Amino acid sequence: MSENSTVKDPTNRSAADRPLEALLKLNRAVQRATVYPDNHPSVAAASLLFHRTLETLLGERGALSIGVTAERLLIDEEPLASGHEALAWLTRRLYEQGIGAVTFGRGASADDVATLIGWLARKGVAPEPPTLHHVAVTLIDYGRAHFKEEKRATEDEEGDPLRAWRSLLVGLTAGWFQGSVDALPSDPEACAAELSGEIERNEGVGAASFVAAIVGAGLRLPKLPEAAREVVRTRLASFVAGLSPEMRRQLLHVDPGVSSAARRS
Repeated sequence: MSENSTVKDPTNRSAADRPLEALLKLNRAVQRATVYPDNHPSVAAASLLFHRTLETLLGERGALSIGVTAERLLIDEEPLASGHEALAWLTRRLYEQGIGAVTFGRGASADDVATLIGWLARKGVAPEPPTLHHVAVTLIDYGRAHFKEEKRATEDEEGDPLRAWRSLLVGLTAGWFQGSVDALPSDPEACAAELSGEIERNEGVGAASFVAAIVGAGLRLPKLPEAAREVVRTRLASFVAGLSPEMRRQLLHVDPGVSSAARRS
């Protein structure tokens, strides 16, 4: 019996189960691509099974956004109700590779899915994601809350509280915010409110990357020079307080301790 014949048609599953089913198939496909060469039948079959499930899912919802944290994967900024243990390998791999989010749009082809899976399996060889249609990959350096395409701050910048805060804002907004960071309000609460509003006006675009970057900013605090740490910590706590209720809810789903971490002295 072929591998394809042992898997149920994804259209037979309920809509509620389909996101988890898609992630499980992606997990399996990337695992196999790390073991076998790209042209191995097992890799092609696993990639095709994931694409079939993805097509059905996108037919219902238009887009699928997978957010990445250290402990779990999110679907459209919401934690899965179950299945985290089965996805532990994929979660760890994506997080360690600095991937903050992967978004699939309607029209993602089987070829693009296969290319993405191959890249996820061998990212060390080609650090930058391939150019794909209807598939977007957001890269984040979680330890520094900077996106990979952003220039890293110098030690002098990180020692200056205001420059360190601006550097952090660049990381929070890179990849989705089309405006100028320098034009944002200087008050952290007002700044957070404006960025929350921008995401809401764009129907959630950028939310997964924004939330993941806030978590990364909290992780970065202990690594800042002492001269800047407390100022940035206070501003980050005010920033979190200024988020919209929806963005705070999403943030607490991802990392319940991020607010208290920002407030600690």
